[in-house]
Amino acid sequence: KDMMVLLETSSMIAYGENAENVYQPLADCLFKQSADQRLMIQCDSLFSGYLTENESDSFVFSPIILKNGFWETEDFAKFSNDHFQIKGRNKDFVKVKGELTNLLEIKTLLTKILTKKINSLEATVIAIPHKRDENQLILVIGTSNSHKSALTLTNTLNSTIHHLLKELNQMLLPFEKIQHYIIINEIPKTELGKIKYTYFESENFMEYLNENRKNIME
Repeated sequence: KDMMVLLETSSMIAYGENAENVYQPLADCLFKQSADQRLMIQCDSLFSGYLTENESDSFVFSPIILKNGFWETEDFAKFSNDHFQIKGRNKDFVKVKGELTNLLEIKTLLTKILTKKINSLEATVIAIPHKRDENQLILVIGTSNSHKSALTLTNTLNSTIHHLLKELNQMLLPFEKIQHYIIINEIPKTELGKIKYTYFESENFMEYLNENRKNIME
């Protein structure tokens, strides 16, 4: 079984039997959904606060704020009978044209396409602020030397990207469809090998994006 464990509860709080992030709460844990669809938890093992270091190198304890005895997590959840499904964390959701969009689900679909058809190409999806649409989704393609073999799938890299976006957009809702992409030398990674998304918020990247982004209609 898959177990759901939170650092803030210091123990297991739910379990599941599949890879769809669907869980059944343990008997001593209560769950509910907040107004904005976040998972809320009440259990005996819930932590009581945060210990943080201040400028004088001393530690300050900050108690957590409960809402009617429940702690509100950063996870968005969907409830069905006595089960719940984790849809993603707060950072995975952005507003696009007034609609809440799950970036994690879009990235998962992208990965499936890359693994199935273009497994030597590396890509991700980011959201950047947009005056009219609140946020705009951008496909980011990395072209390090180790990915050159992906270019043999089509005549040009741009053609490969257009095919990729066409297939991805067929799986997305109208407001989620991606019309723009950017090509960079390499997808930035942390020391642990995870994509370094903070890089895409830097002034250097935003300047490069504004000068080099492309539209799939071009």
